[in-house]
Amino acid sequence: MKSTLKRKTGISPTASRIAQASLQLFNQQGERNVTTNHIARHLAMSTGNLYYHFSSKEDIIQALYQSYGDRMAWLLAEADARRHSLEELVVVLDAVLQHQWDYRFLLQSSASLFPFNAQLRASYQKFEVEQIAVSIESLFLKLREDGLFEGSVAAIRMLAVHFQLLQAAWIAHPERAGQSAAADQVVEDGRRQLLAFLRPHIAPAWQAAFERVASASACLPALVALSGRLAGSERAALCY
Repeated sequence: MKSTLKRKTGISPTASRIAQASLQLFNQQGERNVTTNHIARHLAMSTGNLYYHFSSKEDIIQALYQSYGDRMAWLLAEADARRHSLEELVVVLDAVLQHQWDYRFLLQSSASLFPFNAQLRASYQKFEVEQIAVSIESLFLKLREDGLFEGSVAAIRMLAVHFQLLQAAWIAHPERAGQSAAADQVVEDGRRQLLAFLRPHIAPAWQAAFERVASASACLPALVALSGRLAGSERAALCY
């Protein structure tokens, strides 16, 4: 996984190392099973050095959530900009699912994190509820105006809500906790589930194109190598 912490938050290289190591351990072992002592040992550094950069484990988690949110917001903006191409939308969907997988402990540990971390709970409320939900609803309504989705405005709004819930549930499912499967396989599974969920709502005029894109080969492994960016010319050469 390519680090976005330093670019997004401006933290020092050592703090970025600590955050990335924490992310790896949280994903592999579960957030509740990892302490700052574990993180420091993993990095062969003193706990004092770790505390110089982060005041607590909660501080590390908050930095990781900030990085997660920044990247997710950028990806949703990309989806809106590329909504006139089904191929581009699927590329962005894969990138979103990859990003969720990279930060999966946040979704898998939400029930234990939020009750004891008021700052993280407030960040979640502001980001997931006020920003992500609004962005997905706006995107879905625009896709309805473009003719991709059929149904009333109320129905498409509800579709957006259920899509967001399914997208989060896909990665938070207990069977995925600690899973070491290849990311591209996990993401492909998530993409197929989400596209199957959307299939009944595709307008007749778009159904043939939707089926073609839904059954196409995944381009995610190649996209990961593009430094986290989604350049259309490179994507066209790598996918489908």
